[in-house]
Amino acid sequence: MPKYYCDYCDAYLTHDSPSVRKTHNGGRKHKENVKNYYQKFLEECQQKMLEAQAKNFQKRVPGAVVQTAPFPIQPMRFYCIVRNPPY
Repeated sequence: MPKYYCDYCDAYLTHDSPSVRKTHNGGRKHKENVKNYYQKFLEECQQKMLEAQAKNFQKRVPGAVVQTAPFPIQPMRFYCIVRNPPY
């Protein structure tokens, strides 16, 4: 019978049974590893967005007049699309 590999913990479980998986997935270290994984993913996503905004800002022509609307416009917001972590 093959062993179960946990991607978050980088470890093999000795038995591949639902009860062992459930116990492992409910453990403190596993939950910490899952939280750290998604936190790292969100930080990378935010860094990419910041770099894209900086790149677009540098492309602007210096001294150019910014067009304004007759009414205030809400700034666009960018979100990383992430499902809830599986724990």
